[in-house]
Amino acid sequence: MDLLKTLKEEMERKRKRIAEFEVKVDGKKFIRGADIVAKQEAEYRERQRLKQANRHDLSEEESSSNSPRTDGEARVESPSVADEIPLAEVYKRLRERKQPIILFG
Repeated sequence: MDLLKTLKEEMERKRKRIAEFEVKVDGKKFIRGADIVAKQEAEYRERQRLKQANRHDLSEEESSSNSPRTDGEARVESPSVADEIPLAEVYKRLRERKQPIILFG
């Protein structure tokens, strides 16, 4: 019975996911997989655009808050951690663009 309960929970989770999506074209009761993928990609791009805008705003605030330095002061720059992304994220982005992850030769 535990397996049946798990199966019902999984089916309910998928129903909720599709209900969130709410793309019913011409009153049809089915959704194409391509529509779901397109919607997810659009949401991903929107999140990335917001992150980029946020980074841009933060960098502007940081540059405006810095006072001008004299030539005698040594300027120490730390490597930016934000520029480095995890290897898993790199693989994911390359797969989305259908590019090879490992180049041989």
